[in-house]
Amino acid sequence: DELVYKTENLTEKELEMVQNLNVRENIKTSAEIIEEDANTAYGANVTNYSSNGVSEWKIFYSDGQHVYLISSKYIDVNKLPATKNGYKPENCNAEYPKTANFDNVLKDYNGSPDITDERLKELNYDYFVKGYSSNDNNMKAVAYMLDIDIWSIFARGKNAEYAIGGPTIEMVFNSYNQKYDKSYISKVFENEIGYKISVDGGNNYGAWYAWILNNDPLYVLQEKEEISANEVKTMAMVMWIASPSSVNKYLLTLTDTKGIGTSATHEKNNSFRPVVCLKSDAVLTKVSDTEYRID
Repeated sequence: DELVYKTENLTEKELEMVQNLNVRENIKTSAEIIEEDANTAYGANVTNYSSNGVSEWKIFYSDGQHVYLISSKYIDVNKLPATKNGYKPENCNAEYPKTANFDNVLKDYNGSPDITDERLKELNYDYFVKGYSSNDNNMKAVAYMLDIDIWSIFARGKNAEYAIGGPTIEMVFNSYNQKYDKSYISKVFENEIGYKISVDGGNNYGAWYAWILNNDPLYVLQEKEEISANEVKTMAMVMWIASPSSVNKYLLTLTDTKGIGTSATHEKNNSFRPVVCLKSDAVLTKVSDTEYRID
């Protein structure tokens, strides 16, 4: 609703005219710039953003209007948000201290009917645009991950619009396709309960594919910490994805060091990496090819 101009589109006389009329120059937003530079920007560290005690974030994706950040590491279980009735995911595998499942939180959700915000439906667009609805456990888990009221603990400050518990499969592929010039597709078919994926442009579809994410830690992360000089502890190695699988009503999609897979909502080895959607006017300044600063 505003008249703007681009300098490169105007003659010298036209440029003088619009400036005399106080027309504003249309300067590219950070989201537009980062989207165009996906190959190097996606995965870059982001400084000057901290929320809920988490200060290590990376650029995950830009849709041209918003930039999405993802936590650089899996989140400590004690930082996961509680539901409206106070239920929280708990670690149930001491071998992997950062893992948690959905056993304690499903009782507070009805599934896809809980997801009413259009911004969130866009993240699983193919599911919702086709009018699908489910009260199954996998969609209750998705509803927990897309509950922006409780995940707002990761969306503090002037630059954050909202936060969710992890990316959807559509976000993963949108990001990966832009970064690596691929044509991976995620799609829900008629009479299916969740997503199938294709890595050959839509010729063949399956529920999971191995070795397709280039072992890039932006998407597949095996997190380890040095406990002592002689001991290295694996903290977590599988990321929950906020999308239902087509296999059965208990399964979500996931990413691990082998690629894209599926996992039950009660699985003990999976972990959360929250995603923050920045406001459209958020400014990210490029410090280097591997670092951006939020101003």
